[in-house]
Amino acid sequence: MEQKMNCLANSEAEGELLRHYYQENFLKFKVGLKDTILPQIVVYDNSELRLKPDAVQFVPDQCYSQYLVPGPLALMLDELLEWQKANLGNSVFNARTIRLNRIEMQKNALTLLISQATYYDYIATNFSMDIKRSECEKSLRDIVHPQGQLCKLEESLLANHIGLASLVFTKDNFLILAIRSKKGVNFRQQLVSPSISGAADFDQDFLDGVRSREVSTPVSTLIREGCEELGVDISSFDTSSIIFLGITRELLRGGKPELFFSARLNLRASELVERFQRAQDKQENLKLELFKFRTSLAEPTSESDRQSRYKSMLREAQQLLEHYQSRLSLPVLTNLLLYIKYRFS
Repeated sequence: MEQKMNCLANSEAEGELLRHYYQENFLKFKVGLKDTILPQIVVYDNSELRLKPDAVQFVPDQCYSQYLVPGPLALMLDELLEWQKANLGNSVFNARTIRLNRIEMQKNALTLLISQATYYDYIATNFSMDIKRSECEKSLRDIVHPQGQLCKLEESLLANHIGLASLVFTKDNFLILAIRSKKGVNFRQQLVSPSISGAADFDQDFLDGVRSREVSTPVSTLIREGCEELGVDISSFDTSSIIFLGITRELLRGGKPELFFSARLNLRASELVERFQRAQDKQENLKLELFKFRTSLAEPTSESDRQSRYKSMLREAQQLLEHYQSRLSLPVLTNLLLYIKYRFS
């Protein structure tokens, strides 16, 4: 256990998670001389099968169509929700979200069995894991994970709505980093986040997707969020460049599932900065910062080329880590590590 604690963690809370869930297999990576260990559990690593993004689909769970608050926890969750609503004020609102019930893995496809939940369900469960209003009171984490182990998604009592994040590169090889606002967001204020991040919406991302295309995929969610947050349109994305990196469960939020991607725009950095001023959800991000990657993002042409680019990418990733240090949020660190692993495994 002591070896596992030699980690890069953004806060004391994240370090505590590594201690609480010490039996779990954390996401690990070595950048330079540092062993990076994150409170994320990888449940699907796409660097192995390399599924195309459209091979990942949302499919309704016929056995469990809507998340229901567990009876034994109903009173506690009601109280947690009311406490959070009072604490968060006008920045919390309800909406229908997509809950991940389980994952079915096939050779050439990944089926995400989903049901309907609400943002309030999430606020009362995953978002409230460690709230204690008295010294003797047990937290929700103490109740649902008393032995320091995650339960399976299909056995979880939490809302577990699906989050998505993506690193996005401009046409001239700048990585877009979003600096989250201080106001108007509930979590990770003023930290560096992935280029795109958000939650899957049941109405926009599932129902509308089924109506227009007969199938619904997380890629449509990714592009919708990107258009809203960056101020671009669908044509701004080089859709052939989108890579599905994998799925994790974030321990800070009780094992909430997160899907990670990377993508490229058909825009130069200067064009993006101008578009961002008109972004629909601009209030979520204080500003965008651009980190120049000099390593070619094209596919390596040989094994020696791959090794050379890998070393170069690691050096640049180390520079990014050193520049931003503790300002880097857990999702952007996870996204970056999964990206490097996919590109060079």
